[in-house]
Amino acid sequence: MKTLLFIFLSFSLSAQKLPDDVKHVYATCAITHFVGWGVYYRTDNPGLSCVIGMGSGLIVGLGKEYIWDRKLKRGEFSNRDLASDAWGCLLGGITLRCAIDYKNVGLVPRKKKDKYFIGKDL
Repeated sequence: MKTLLFIFLSFSLSAQKLPDDVKHVYATCAITHFVGWGVYYRTDNPGLSCVIGMGSGLIVGLGKEYIWDRKLKRGEFSNRDLASDAWGCLLGGITLRCAIDYKNVGLVPRKKKDKYFIGKDL
């Protein structure tokens, strides 16, 4: 988790050099990942956390494009930015699910117990 946070902070420091599409992908990916992680922390349900995280990223991306750019005319509305927001949400959902599975299982899968194991010494 610390590594992921470091990666996003390092990209935000060089955000002036990045194209607008890449900024949209990074922003919605971060929103999806962190909102989903907060939902997982509260509910312990990986599927629900991915869905809510991706939904929140999409809502923020759509809100930015339609409200900020189109209605308030403070930017330029672009369908390409909407597509970048969708890719960012998908990427954030995948990284969230990978982080949850890594937290639960670890890098190496656990060995299965013996089929005939009773659980006590006879």
